[in-house]
Amino acid sequence: MDSWILCPCQRSRLDKLKRMLSSLDHPVDRTVLVVTHPDPITEADFDGSIYPRIVHAFPHERFISQWWNVGLDYIQKVAQKRHEVMAISSDMIGMSYSVAVMGAFLRRHNLTMAGPNLWTEEERLFGFNDPRGATHRVPGCCWMLAGETRLRLDESFRWWYSDDDLEMQARFLGWVGIVPGTDLVGEPDTPLSAEKQEWALEDRQKFVNKWGREPW
Repeated sequence: MDSWILCPCQRSRLDKLKRMLSSLDHPVDRTVLVVTHPDPITEADFDGSIYPRIVHAFPHERFISQWWNVGLDYIQKVAQKRHEVMAISSDMIGMSYSVAVMGAFLRRHNLTMAGPNLWTEEERLFGFNDPRGATHRVPGCCWMLAGETRLRLDESFRWWYSDDDLEMQARFLGWVGIVPGTDLVGEPDTPLSAEKQEWALEDRQKFVNKWGREPW
């Protein structure tokens, strides 16, 4: 399998990023960081001469859906035609087998998208017409795409609901699912600023307008 890790990360989260990468112990040549200006993470921030692939994105005021797309576009150019991309938040931690468990699950069920089941110890598969709920969806903090789908984030979503929209795109193409046994865990969501709270309300309505249902 040709499995990749993708993580957009600001310099303020460098310590969490290093903890996450250390916990997964994934090959650095298949690990991509999307860094933002004006204060990006650089190769010098990593000990020794071994560091992940670093891709420079837009200025910080741009939005996370664009950062993910920059990374997905880069990986599409350098990976094998059949590959998997696990996008993960810098505040997650896992185990050395976490990526492999997700990748095997995705390929075993021929899914377009997969994620860790952070709530129960069972596999769940979801089709386009199945409901989405707080525990019946792929979590936004960690998701994996089958690279050959060439799915991308809708950049009209600025922060929240961009991952929910991506999952709906994936459900439209095929099946998605969540799997236990990854041992991936994360921190509670960071409270949104007043500006991002306003974005969240606007983007939730965009989701409803686009898909005819609430995101969850």
